[in-house]
Amino acid sequence: MAPIRFILAATDFSPEGNNAVWRAAAMARQSGARMGIVHVVDPAGYQPLRDWMMPCYPLDQKEARGLAQARQLAIDVANGHGLTPSVHVPVGDVSEEVVCAAAQADLLVLGRPHRRRLRDLLTVRTADRILRASRRPVLVVRNTVLGPYNKVLVPLDFSACSDAALRAATQLAPEQTLRLFHALDPVGETMMREAEVPVSVVRDVRAREDAGTLARMRRHVTRLGLDHRAMLFAVGRGRSVQATAEHARQQGAELMVITRKGRWSLAELLRADASTRLLQSSSCDLLMLPRWLDAQAQLRTATQARRAIGEGGARHTGGPGLSAGAGASLRHDSQLNWLGRR
Repeated sequence: MAPIRFILAATDFSPEGNNAVWRAAAMARQSGARMGIVHVVDPAGYQPLRDWMMPCYPLDQKEARGLAQARQLAIDVANGHGLTPSVHVPVGDVSEEVVCAAAQADLLVLGRPHRRRLRDLLTVRTADRILRASRRPVLVVRNTVLGPYNKVLVPLDFSACSDAALRAATQLAPEQTLRLFHALDPVGETMMREAEVPVSVVRDVRAREDAGTLARMRRHVTRLGLDHRAMLFAVGRGRSVQATAEHARQQGAELMVITRKGRWSLAELLRADASTRLLQSSSCDLLMLPRWLDAQAQLRTATQARRAIGEGGARHTGGPGLSAGAGASLRHDSQLNWLGRR
């Protein structure tokens, strides 16, 4: 993730939207970045619903009202954090205008889509479009801002996607102890239980699998050039989204950092929150990195793997150093990184 120099907060002036503004202000003050506030006046929308549930203001009055509210919010931020946010109030499609404004930012901050009223269903779809279209990291704020993030969780699946998320987390919270979590597939254990394998055997297999996965997580972090001693590692079982959300809830995580990809798409996360309420119960903010950063991470991971394999082969043929078995292990881990994307 690029250094954060400009943070843009999008708000509709709801409590959730304004909470995003206050989180952006806290992060800007902490990092020394500039800050902006964007509010979009949508002249269209679903007209029958708007006419029924909202007062009908002329467009120029809506724009003036939005600009006045945004300026007042900027004044409140200046008084509370000593910042001077820029204010941008365009007229147009909400998702398109927010994505366009975010092109000039290093981080886009949104409030969690609210579902209290019928018209709020529109904001959920708008947020979904913004998060899918944005080429910038997007922070979805769910918690009331009480201070810097202390408990940061990164799901680790040994792919280039999770590598990018881990690097972003270390950049965002360099002085915090990161929490890394990996969800194991429970199919094997389920099959053993259904086959009436003795409980002691199942427990032994589970313990060895957990220990092996934790060791692999530490090796993987070390290979990325990071200090695994400054991190906490945990293993769980179940589907990746549900298991990670449950772990976040149990640990009281304040922020989860992920990269968008197939099984971690925004739609899946939002549906998981709506249907199972696991993400709602975890009460966790979510930083999502765009897919183009994932492509950069894949290239970096492949380059590092080739360099490690090349250096290992040179040491093995020229004298003491990396063994043939270790070189094979590196190749195996590199292949797993790519398999994780499929």
